[in-house]
Amino acid sequence: MGRPHSPIPTRHRRTPVRTRYLTLFDDEPGTSRLPKAYSEADYNFLRKSSGRWCVEFRKMMEEWFSEFPAHSKGQVRGRYRSSRASAHQGAFFELYLHRMFRGMNLALQIEPTVQASSSRPDFFVTNSDGNSAFVEAIVLRNEPDHDAAISKLMDDLNRKLCSQYFFLSLDVEGTPKRSLRSDRLIKTLSNWMSGQLMIGTNPNSLPKMKLQIDDSCEMTFTLIPRSPEFQNRPARIVGSPPGKSRWGGAELDILKTLDTKAKKYGDLDAPYVIAINILPWFHDRNDVSVALYGKGPPRAADDNADIGAVSGFWGSAAVSRKRNVSAVLAVSSLVPTTLHLQKPILYHNPRAKHPVSPGLFPIAQHFQPSPAGEATSLPGHDPSVLLRLPAGWPPNWDFSISGPDQTS
Repeated sequence: MGRPHSPIPTRHRRTPVRTRYLTLFDDEPGTSRLPKAYSEADYNFLRKSSGRWCVEFRKMMEEWFSEFPAHSKGQVRGRYRSSRASAHQGAFFELYLHRMFRGMNLALQIEPTVQASSSRPDFFVTNSDGNSAFVEAIVLRNEPDHDAAISKLMDDLNRKLCSQYFFLSLDVEGTPKRSLRSDRLIKTLSNWMSGQLMIGTNPNSLPKMKLQIDDSCEMTFTLIPRSPEFQNRPARIVGSPPGKSRWGGAELDILKTLDTKAKKYGDLDAPYVIAINILPWFHDRNDVSVALYGKGPPRAADDNADIGAVSGFWGSAAVSRKRNVSAVLAVSSLVPTTLHLQKPILYHNPRAKHPVSPGLFPIAQHFQPSPAGEATSLPGHDPSVLLRLPAGWPPNWDFSISGPDQTS
């Protein structure tokens, strides 16, 4: 059995303290006009910024949070306000799903109990026709392009170093074994940049400097010429984090992430949907399809084999796997700035033990072909409508730019 249990008796409930008055953000208005620092937690930036975009985003998130059931507000609030990216991003995705499900007019239960497990799925949803499903949310996070030491170094460069003529591009190979002495590095860079001013700004011959930090880390700094019309405007000298190369897509990462949730709740007697927010920059929609339905000729393999040799998360007609997972609701690169752009897609398991009714989630849907047919897709409602985004969303960015020795 896997249906939600009856409500917990009152004597066993934990009564939240003043949950009715909880807010995601503090009442104090933001006062900072600076862009987000590389080492800064997302919530801290959103909390303190007075930029119009952040002000409007805070208002919208408070509305989303106000709709969340009182008995669950405390835990999602704590995770949203966390300095840990995994906790913050997970809470944001759950608030997104809750808001979207309400826009679909679904009846919602938060963290319903199930008989086969002491763990609880994130949601149990039901529509007016009686169709229902358990939904579990998970975020596939970006691999860090740089560690905390590199993030701090970039922030130090932006605070203490400036150039009227150049930006700095930074590439990092490896990971430093020790903390970086930024003052010494900044002095070295400043002397080097001063000697480059007479070279000119020919984009085909950009000055570079390589520094061996230790035996496991090398940094390459490249001077990027500033256009004459922008040479007297304040700007961060390091405008983007270090680049990182990678071969292949995110298929295996998606597969492994879904595996962590596939058997978590035992044998449920209703459809079970895993909702995944796929953040890595190196993926595309085809990666999701390959991870779920596989590639190449199907052959027998265990549940943990690489997708290059098998038929994906759900296997094949000959070798079915994960039949308890009825569908995967996937959205790509969902972050606050892409809410109006990224469209969730429901991928159906062609051999699900409990198939999901297509009418339960009125979003774009994908059906894997049978041996005799082709894959089919269904359009869905605009997620901006389901999320009830404010008119004119998103507002324009309007941040000042930090220069040397400016702090937040």
